[in-house]
Amino acid sequence: MNNVNLIKLNVILNNLFIINDLVIHLPECFISDFLDNLTTKQIDKLKAVRNLQINVMNQNNELMPTVTVFDNLKKLTNTVTITAAHKQYANKKLSQKYQVPVHYLSAWFEQNSLLVEHYSKKKDILIVSPDEHPRKTAILNKIKYNLPHIKQVIVKGMQYDDYKLLEKQAKWSLSFGEGFDGYTIFPVLKGGISFAVYNETFFDSAYEKFPNFYKSYDEMEKTIVEDIMRYDNMLNYSEYNNILRSRLEQDYSYQAYTSRVKDFYNKHYFVFE
Repeated sequence: MNNVNLIKLNVILNNLFIINDLVIHLPECFISDFLDNLTTKQIDKLKAVRNLQINVMNQNNELMPTVTVFDNLKKLTNTVTITAAHKQYANKKLSQKYQVPVHYLSAWFEQNSLLVEHYSKKKDILIVSPDEHPRKTAILNKIKYNLPHIKQVIVKGMQYDDYKLLEKQAKWSLSFGEGFDGYTIFPVLKGGISFAVYNETFFDSAYEKFPNFYKSYDEMEKTIVEDIMRYDNMLNYSEYNNILRSRLEQDYSYQAYTSRVKDFYNKHYFVFE
């Protein structure tokens, strides 16, 4: 949740007499809904746009639609692209599957204004992603039983500004979703330590060696309490955050991100082999 005003596509189409250039950024999970809810009038208006680009934001490759569904976007315009959030699938294989250009964009965050909060100012808070998982209850209960002083906050129904403050305050963060996501990356960049299960779909292989990224949920349940206790002192905490944060800052440079955005709008697309 945030304070951004959302405007329906129909309002835009009905209030602009002539649209010469229009870029629609469409989350991968909403492609079917978008197509199913277009009226004949809206389709005609979109087709009348001289330069219409539909960009599919592939934030989770596992949620991408079938090729058949995707091809229906091409009936609206010849210019369909994909921006990928993770290196692991920002490749020619994805481009060849959907027969459109793919551009590695990565995730967006305000790294240029991030402040690293020192361990001494952190609070005993564990941020928990809202994702459902069969092992989630058991893992959280184990942490609660062994570390009752840690407040668990499941992110749900929260203003974005409040969440950003929570990231700054919390010592720990735990992702039950993609693993290599905002609940893993951003808290670390603000001085915290995060935990997740490594998987090849989203993680760069370089992160497999980091001990806070487990091989399985079995391993997570077995060792996460011990790991939290081991890191929970100023020396170990600060040292490990510096190691992990240095790697993430290298891969998620704000300057590199803004350069990739510029490349996208200049149609200079980059994919990995």
